[in-house]
Amino acid sequence: MSAWPTRSHTPNARSLDEGMSLYAAIATLRKRLARALAERDGWYAAGNEEKYLAASSIVEALRLQLGRLEAAARAPGSNNS
Repeated sequence: MSAWPTRSHTPNARSLDEGMSLYAAIATLRKRLARALAERDGWYAAGNEEKYLAASSIVEALRLQLGRLEAAARAPGSNNS
């Protein structure tokens, strides 16, 4: 499975409104980040620099997104389930 962030797999405000709790979205992103890290490390071990760099960009994007969701969960008055 590719770790590329896609609209259908990326927790966002709309999916949270449609019933996905903030904590479920965080858990989903943590799983995706773990897979992306493994994929990135695999490309590194294989010596494929181009795919390693692409996978590194995905890892960074997922980390940023996870950080935003975790900050939202910590925010006072956040309505998380």
